[in-house]
Amino acid sequence: GRSFGGTSGTFNLEIDGMIVGTGAATEAVSHFIFKAALAPHQSHRIGIVLTNGAETGSSTTALHNLALFVNYTAVNLVAPEANGHFGSYGFAAIPDDLMVSNFSVTQNIVYRNGGLSQDTYDMTPAKYPAYVDPNPGTIDSNILYLNVSKAADAIFGGVALDENSLVADPLFVNPSQGDYRIQAGSPSFTLGFKTNGVPLEP
Repeated sequence: GRSFGGTSGTFNLEIDGMIVGTGAATEAVSHFIFKAALAPHQSHRIGIVLTNGAETGSSTTALHNLALFVNYTAVNLVAPEANGHFGSYGFAAIPDDLMVSNFSVTQNIVYRNGGLSQDTYDMTPAKYPAYVDPNPGTIDSNILYLNVSKAADAIFGGVALDENSLVADPLFVNPSQGDYRIQAGSPSFTLGFKTNGVPLEP
């Protein structure tokens, strides 16, 4: 996080509109492990909400490089300051000394309702510009929606990325109201998506 005038950003972790944890951006990572019982086979809305920033004008505090892990799976979150190409991606390999290998992103919906981004972003070339993944994974068969472009990553060498991915509306039921179920006619099903028991639109 970034402090302004000696004040650090504070935030709430919310699940389905209910606060399940509160923290400050300067505290240790171990302080930010929150547990909540979630009903299985249902869609849930999980978010991080800045609680002490300015609502209008210049921001007084900010949260940067947000990352959320659900059941040990990383879920990348949009940084509030990321209004251009940098700072917000569907999936990101950060920091720049990871030299990742066999990194795969398949059958995901990558959605951004503002700014611009790519499907994936890897910071390895910032520190190791000549690095090429000796065992590249698969970046393909994703739905990229609203200001998200196909992936381009030098560490994959000549491997095609997002070759079969679709730049298309996934047909969420009602995203403005937090309902991210997909309708039966969603183009994601042409790519082999499975709902894993999460109900579609009634």
